[in-house]
Amino acid sequence: MLYSPNRIAYYRDRCRPPLTQKALAQLLGKHVNTIVLWEKRGAPAPADLLQLVALFVAHGAIHDEPTAHQFWEISGRERFAIPPEMAQLFAPAGDLSASGYRLSASGLPPPAAPPPCSLLPLHRNRLFTGRSEALRTLAEALSVPEATVVISGLAGVGKSNLATEVAHRYGQFFAGGVFWLSFSDPGLIADAVAACGRAEHLALHPDFDTLPFERQVRLVLAAWRDPLPRLLIFDNCEDEALLAEWRPPIGGCRVLLTSRRARWSAALVSRVLPLPALERAESVALLCAYVANLPEAEQALSSATARADLEAIAAELGDLPLALHLAGTYMAQRYLNVNPAHYLAELRGAEAATLDHRSLQGAEFSPTRHDQHIARAFALSYHQLRAAFPTDLLALKLLARAAFFAPGELLSRALLFATVATPEADQQRDDAALTRLVGDLGLLETRDGGALRMHRLVASFVRALAADSAAQPAVERVVLAEAQRLNEARLPLPMRALQPHLRAVTSAATPRADTVAADLCAELGWQLVLLDVFDEGLHLIMQALTMREATLGPDHPDTATSLTLLGLTYQFQGAFVAARPLLERALAIHERTLGPDHAETATACNNLGYLLMHLDDHAGACAYLRRALLLRRRIFGLRDARTARTLSNLGYVLRQGGAYIAARRYLKLALAIRAQVLPPHHPATAQTLNNLGEVFFVTGDYGAARRYHERALAMRDAVFGANHVHAAESMRNLALVLRAEGDHAAARAYLERAIAICESSLGERYIETAWKLEDLGALLVEQADYAAARTYLARALAVYHELLHADHHAIARVRGRLAALGA
Repeated sequence: MLYSPNRIAYYRDRCRPPLTQKALAQLLGKHVNTIVLWEKRGAPAPADLLQLVALFVAHGAIHDEPTAHQFWEISGRERFAIPPEMAQLFAPAGDLSASGYRLSASGLPPPAAPPPCSLLPLHRNRLFTGRSEALRTLAEALSVPEATVVISGLAGVGKSNLATEVAHRYGQFFAGGVFWLSFSDPGLIADAVAACGRAEHLALHPDFDTLPFERQVRLVLAAWRDPLPRLLIFDNCEDEALLAEWRPPIGGCRVLLTSRRARWSAALVSRVLPLPALERAESVALLCAYVANLPEAEQALSSATARADLEAIAAELGDLPLALHLAGTYMAQRYLNVNPAHYLAELRGAEAATLDHRSLQGAEFSPTRHDQHIARAFALSYHQLRAAFPTDLLALKLLARAAFFAPGELLSRALLFATVATPEADQQRDDAALTRLVGDLGLLETRDGGALRMHRLVASFVRALAADSAAQPAVERVVLAEAQRLNEARLPLPMRALQPHLRAVTSAATPRADTVAADLCAELGWQLVLLDVFDEGLHLIMQALTMREATLGPDHPDTATSLTLLGLTYQFQGAFVAARPLLERALAIHERTLGPDHAETATACNNLGYLLMHLDDHAGACAYLRRALLLRRRIFGLRDARTARTLSNLGYVLRQGGAYIAARRYLKLALAIRAQVLPPHHPATAQTLNNLGEVFFVTGDYGAARRYHERALAMRDAVFGANHVHAAESMRNLALVLRAEGDHAAARAYLERAIAICESSLGERYIETAWKLEDLGALLVEQADYAAARTYLARALAVYHELLHADHHAIARVRGRLAALGA
C-alpha cells in the first residue's frame, strides 16, 4: 500500500488532547519542519516510525495492534518490516517479556535512555556497585501485571539509588515512559503528578501549563490509566493511604516504591524487597572507585595494607552505601593528607561518636538529591516514636537496649525483651512495639528464624542520644545472667552465639572496673576457657580477680570465685602445680566467709579434690570429693547435675586408684542422673561415658570399653564437632582399646588424628597433647619403630617436666620407657 498523505496528521488530531505539529515535534525531540515533511512524504526510517506508533498509543490515538500495523504500512516512505518491539506496546498489562528481552537468559540489560516522554530527574550513578540479584528480582516483580513493588530498608542503604538504576536499565522497556515522583512531602505530590503532563513529558494538552491545576492532575491520572506500560517511581513513600490515593487503579502502570517501611498491606503491594547493606567485597570496590582517578591511586590501593584498611573502613561503616559514598568522597577530596589509614584512624578515634565525624555529615554532591547527613536521616525515623503512646514507649526502650548489644550481630528476640521484662507479659504489646521498629521505621531488621539485627551506625546514633540511662545496666544484667546459665550448662553452640554480645557488653563495662564489670570479665573469660581459648580467657579471669580484690577485698566470696576460675584454667592447661594454691585459697575463703556447709564450699571441695588426683594425691582427692558429695546430696538432693558431677569425679578418682568396682558404681549412678536431668548429647554425659569406658578398659572388658568410648565420641562430635579436643580424648581412648585388641594400624590412625587436633587447637605444650604423644610413642615401641618412638616419648617428657612436679608418676613412666630404648 502506498503512503497515504496526512495519515500522521490524522492520528495526531486524535490524540488526547489533540497535538499540534509543534507539540508532536517537542515530544519526539524533532524540529517542527521535520514533522511537516513526514506528514507530506512519510517517516524516513523504521526507528522514526516506531517512535510515532509508541507516541500515538501513549496518547490514545491508536488502541490496538491491527490499527498500528495498518498505520505502519501506509506511513513510511517505503515498505518497512514490522519490528518485534511493536508487540510490546499491546502486550497484556504491558508484559515486559514481549519486548524480546529475556531476564533469565540475558542477565542485566545495559543502561539505556527511557522513552523521551519520561520524567526522570536523576542521572544514573556512575559508581553504582553490586545489587545484581536485587535488580533481577525487581525486574521480575515489575513484569507482573498491576505490580506494586517496594524497596524497603534503613535510611542510607541505597533504596533510591537502586530505583534509579532500575529506571536507567529497565525504563527502556516501558513504552509509556518512566516517571519519578518524590513522596517526601505529601503536600507536593500533586505538583509532581501535574509536572508529568507538561509538553516535554506526556504533552497532554497544547495549553497544559495554563489549565487549572486540578485539571492538570486529572489529565495525568487519566493518562496513567491507559494500557500502555509505564513505570511510576514513588520515592520515599511511607504511607499506605498516600499509595492508595495516587496509584492508578487500572492500566499498564507499574509502581516502584522506596521506603523505610517494610510492612505493607498485601492488597496494595505485590512484593516487598528488603534491601540489606552491601557485601564487604562490594563495599571495598565502591571505596576504590571513589579514589580511582586520584594521582597514584592504583599504586597506592594495590598494596595489601591499603586493601585491609579499606575493608576495615567498610566494617566500621557497616557497609552502608550512603556512609561509603561519604567516606569515599571525603578521602577523594582530601587525598593530599587523608589516605585510607588516616581516615580509619579518624573513624576509630571517634569511638561511640562515629556519626559526629565530619565525613558522615554531608558531601557536595548527592546522586539521589537526598540529605546526606546520616544522623539526620536516622532521626527522621527515630522521631516518629512518641513516648506518650505505650507501644512507642516500649519501642523506644527496646531500641535503646538493642544499641548496647553487639551492633551488626544477630540478637534473639527473647534476649532483647528480657531487658524490659515487666510483671505482666503482653505478647500483643510486644509484637506491636517490635513491628514499629522493624516494619514501620526500619531501625531494626529481622533475619531468618526471627533474630533481630541493628546496624552499627544506628547503634552509634541511638547511644549518642543517651535518652535512657537504664538501658546499659539492663543489657549488662541480662547478658551476664545468660552467660552464667550457658557456662553452667557448658553447651558450646549457645555459648558461641552469645559471644559477640558478651564481648561487646564486657568491653563497654570494663573501664568502670566495678563489680558488674568484674562479673562480666569473669564470665567471658570462663566461657572462652570452656571454648578452649585459653590465653584470652586467662587474661580476662585475671582482670576480674584484680577488680574484685580492689573493690571487694581479698577475702570476699566473689574473689574466691575468681581464684577458682583461675585455678581451673591452669588445670585445664595441665598446669596442676600452679592451680593447687589458687583452689586451696578459694576453699579457705569460702569456709571462712560462708561456712563449712555452704554450697560454694562444696563446689570448692569438688574442684580441689579432682585436681589432687592429677597430682597423685589420691587419698586427698577422695577425701575432698566425698565431703563435696555429702554436702551436695544434702543441699541439692541426689537427682541434681551438681551432685552427678561430684559422683562422676569421685568415680574417676577411684578408677585411678584401682578401686574399679566402686568406680563403676559411682560412674553408672552419675550417668543415670545426667541422662535424666541434662539435655541429650550433653558434654557432661559424654565425659561420664568416657570415664566408664576407661574403667572397663583397665578391667579387661574391651568390648564394653569400646562401646562406651564410641558413644562418647559420637556425642562429642554432635556437640563440639569432629575436630575438637574433647573428641580427641575419645579418639585417644579408642586407640588404647584397639591397641590392646591388636589392631595397631587403626590405633595409630586415631592417635595421629588426636595429636593433630590437639596441636592445632591447643599447641604442643599442653598436657592433652603430651598424653597422646606418650601413647603414640608406646604404640610405636610395640611396632618396633624405635626411632620414631623415642621422638614422641621425648616430646611428651618435655611437656611433663614443664607442667608436672618432678616426682610425678607420668615423668617416671616415660623416663623408664626411654631408658628401655637406650635413650
